[in-house]
Amino acid sequence: MGKVLLAVTNPAGASLTTGNYLLPSGKEMTSRSTEAEMQGVARVAGTLSKLAAKVDATGTGRSIRSRVNGANGNQLISPTDTTAGVYADNSNTDSLTAGDKFNISLASTGAPVGYWARMVFEATSGHACFYAKRGQSYGASGGTAYWPLTGDRGAAQATEANAQCKVRAAGTLRYLQAYIASNGSGLSATIRTRINGANGNSSLTIGAGVTGLIEDTSNTDTIAAGDLVGYQIVHGADVGGVTPEMIGCWVISSGSNNDLFANVTAGSTRAAGAGATYHPITGTVVSSTTEANASVQHGFDATASKLRIYISANTYTGSATVTLRIAGSDATQTFSIGSGVTGWIEDTTNSDAFTANQDVCVSITGGTSGNLTI
Repeated sequence: MGKVLLAVTNPAGASLTTGNYLLPSGKEMTSRSTEAEMQGVARVAGTLSKLAAKVDATGTGRSIRSRVNGANGNQLISPTDTTAGVYADNSNTDSLTAGDKFNISLASTGAPVGYWARMVFEATSGHACFYAKRGQSYGASGGTAYWPLTGDRGAAQATEANAQCKVRAAGTLRYLQAYIASNGSGLSATIRTRINGANGNSSLTIGAGVTGLIEDTSNTDTIAAGDLVGYQIVHGADVGGVTPEMIGCWVISSGSNNDLFANVTAGSTRAAGAGATYHPITGTVVSSTTEANASVQHGFDATASKLRIYISANTYTGSATVTLRIAGSDATQTFSIGSGVTGWIEDTTNSDAFTANQDVCVSITGGTSGNLTI
């Protein structure tokens, strides 16, 4: 057994609209009013704990609650009225059996803003992590496109390399799932896993007009350290599109390590400059110049390693520096991005331990002129 962080992030701040729902899974922190669109299917039994969120001072009567199978769970945080901060339920837990659906509900008066929300999952047996992202309507023009395992609701990408996640924790990917929020297409579509630029074994066939939850509970994909993993969608040209509001999967292993990914499907642009930008360790890679808004508390003691970044475009003159930050200070993991350098860049040597309630994020500094696309 091993604990994993399931979180959503938005350093710019996301509206915590009352009556809406969040799915902690490495997604961008954007809530939805239809609960089914924000439910993950726990095909691995285990326990959810350590519900927490960072919120601003807006609003009263705020409550953030765990949900299991469309009903209130045991975990609840009630931020103090008009008071910003990190709030956590460190006492209560929710048990999940295989097939249970889980998410987070929001309630308040006013218009509070959140920067991250999280739960901690611990599998009953083995080690398992859930990854999911928001999709976007696809298919009116037809073709083949790609999404990463986690991140925002960006349009699927034509260039696969821009939507791949580099895995460092080996395991078995299984239980591919998607929630189709709308489907105006008269054609079928396929969502599948992709491993190192080739079709994986896991796939979903979405029939013409079909909506709701679709799962592949049979097929699996073995992934090794260094593999590049993502999702592909294939659809013929049609006047209507398919909208997979959620695409997710589980990665299961016998070890104790798992990956965290932060993504923006279309890429996030950083202008050169000496001032630091701060980026979450999971969810969206969009930055803030306020470190506290990009920093996430893990909920349990852990060690981070293999800090890495993918650069799809680089017009910088001068180099930039990427550094892991813990509790407002530089950690040991760091590397430079040279002028014009693109592709994967990684610190394969260093590691950093942190405690449950320490803030963790990534900083980028430097570049004399030009832009990076992350």
